Amino acid sequence: MQRRKEARSKPIIRLLDLGRSGQIIGVLVVIRKLARNYLEKQAPGTMPSVGVLLIASVLWLPAARMSDDVSIFPADRLTIVDGAGFLTYLIPAKVEDYNRWIHCSVTVGGSSYSLDSDQIHVIDGLTRVQRFNATVCGIRVQKLYKSVSWVLSALDSDSKSVEKNVSVEVFTPKKVDVMNVTISDTSRSYTVNCPDDTSRRYCRILDEDDNSYDGCSKSFDITWDTARFRCRILYWGDMDETETVVNVIVEKSMRDVTW
Repeated sequence: MQRRKEARSKPIIRLLDLGRSGQIIGVLVVIRKLARNYLEKQAPGTMPSVGVLLIASVLWLPAARMSDDVSIFPADRLTIVDGAGFLTYLIPAKVEDYNRWIHCSVTVGGSSYSLDSDQIHVIDGLTRVQRFNATVCGIRVQKLYKSVSWVLSALDSDSKSVEKNVSVEVFTPKKVDVMNVTISDTSRSYTVNCPDDTSRRYCRILDEDDNSYDGCSKSFDITWDTARFRCRILYWGDMDETETVVNVIVEKSMRDVTW
């Protein structure tokens, strides 16, 4: 008889363990309500069954909810190149909260778009917007040509919502195709400088032998009359490098001229 009672109590004990670990929350909420109603209807002096007492013990368990501490990746302000794209998504404080979101949407330009499916939304006939994935509330945006604010909204299984704003600034880089520079032969070295632009992410310089040097400036010894360098620049939000050719011409100084 003792073994039979222990066997019957094991599923209930397992249920309590799952409840404390944050699983099957929906089931526990229902059980809590049923147990409370049952105990309230018991006649005075009536002893509830052992099973009901064990189930009632879960009444103290707090219902798990999505944390208010939700951040956004990569930041709430982004700067990208004209015509480029970006991605952004919500990051809950707890990893398990990802699976609690049952609805996700984005609002831009006064219009709201559902992110509950893989549907691709086209804005202004050019910009393409789709959800990040089925678990994470976020967006993948392609071909954005104007600065605009985006609002990500998520709803969890407890009907608790969260909203985060992302402001995206679009700029047109100062792209320069060719730079012609003349220097005096009195100089022993020359420093190649890539076009100055605060929106650039990184630069690298290639010499005539295709040797690559990281950085937006590089000094070279002058051992030639003319030389051709290339600046490869990657701007924030852009996927491809932009190339600027720097032609350096050494000009003879007047002191070397004989009459």
